[in-house]
Amino acid sequence: MIFLDTDICIDILNGKQQFKNLIDTLNTAQFGIAAPSIFELYHGLYKLKYLKKEIAPQKFEKLIQDLNAFINRLNIFPLNETSAELSAKIHMQLKGEGKEIDIFFLSEFQDLLWLSLIEMKLNQINKKSLSD
Repeated sequence: MIFLDTDICIDILNGKQQFKNLIDTLNTAQFGIAAPSIFELYHGLYKLKYLKKEIAPQKFEKLIQDLNAFINRLNIFPLNETSAELSAKIHMQLKGEGKEIDIFFLSEFQDLLWLSLIEMKLNQINKKSLSD
């Protein structure tokens, strides 16, 4: 699974060829997005409409439609209470093992990193279960 952060999604939606080609070439089932990144994408569009007021209504509707279509192609990963708790646990386990990842300064990517940590830990658990 390849998790897309907000900046990469914006680049894809803006048509940057290197990312657009990657999405178009690979199976979109391989790509995921965290729910907080979806919030940030919609937040940016509504900021254009309501605060900057620099967008024609037709252009805004097109951007919303493009965003909806893009999101519908991805696997969406919510950050719920369970994943938040598990993320904190995994972070402290890694810190206790001297493998801490300083993620707090990367607030934009925090949810993405937590989900990646969870997936890595679940893979370790699954491998251990299979070998037992």
